[in-house]
Amino acid sequence: MSADKRDLARLKLAAAELRADLGDLGTIRDRIAGFSTRLVETPDDAAVCSALALWLDHYYTACEAMLGRLLASIDGLVPSGEDWHARLLRASSVGLPGLRPPLVSQAARGSLDELRGFRHKLRHTYLLEIDPRRIEELAQRSSELHPILVTDLQGIARWLDGLDETGA
Repeated sequence: MSADKRDLARLKLAAAELRADLGDLGTIRDRIAGFSTRLVETPDDAAVCSALALWLDHYYTACEAMLGRLLASIDGLVPSGEDWHARLLRASSVGLPGLRPPLVSQAARGSLDELRGFRHKLRHTYLLEIDPRRIEELAQRSSELHPILVTDLQGIARWLDGLDETGA
């Protein structure tokens, strides 16, 4: 197999994996919806609030992993360094003229960045008091983000599917 065909195969595989990842992301989104409903019913239940916070963490982590794999497959590199999480979102939301479109829209990037900030606080603040209202706001934000993100990434999968041996 020639190098061009290997590159094309790598990109086609990225499209197939992206579609599978979007299915997994939908499952996580369903879990968020279920715990969000339970939190509305029992706002003082710390276990439900914590479970919802954990699923929000999983949602963002899955998004970050998808974007990282896409950047690695398409661009051949993933941001690194101390601020790599923020740089990953920035790199994903800009197109490279003549090379690739943005992976996600600016609208998706803003919501992802909010979830990124929450995840950082959740993981790095010991004895964090989780505010049920804030968790519910983030669950609502993820609910609004999900269809936007799916549309953005399905577009990338179609773009990858449309590439041929010349990269056009």
